[in-house]
Amino acid sequence: MTITDFAVSRGIQSQTVSIYIRRHFEEFKGHTKKNGKSVELDEIALQILEEQYPLPAPVQVIEDTESRQELIKVQKLVIQLQEKLNNATMQIAQAEATKMLLEDKEHQLAKAEERAERMEKRAEEIKRELTQELDQVRLALETEKNKTWVDKLLKR
Repeated sequence: MTITDFAVSRGIQSQTVSIYIRRHFEEFKGHTKKNGKSVELDEIALQILEEQYPLPAPVQVIEDTESRQELIKVQKLVIQLQEKLNNATMQIAQAEATKMLLEDKEHQLAKAEERAERMEKRAEEIKRELTQELDQVRLALETEKNKTWVDKLLKR
């Protein structure tokens, strides 16, 4: 087996294994052989390296269906709560929009009432002025009626 093959089987870099072999030269003396660019390892070298870099222990998968079912229930509950939150948020937004419209209508109503009051005051002023003019015209008419034909002829 080569250093590269050993490193790949352990999930480490081949440089790491090479450095370890160089640092422990005496232990590996006579147990490694250079073949071109790769270094081959004999059984003793492999035993030393296996002690230093053991195979990773297999991961045991324990299926916990009870916890998984509980997780699914909780996820469904979270989804329901999110939907309720979204609905509540929409209702709040609608209520705020309605409130703003109501405030605007109240403002418009207050302006209309103010305008109506001004128009009523103006109407009262005009009525008062017309009443005064009417009184003056009646008075003038009365004086004209009371004049004799001689006064009218002489324009007195």
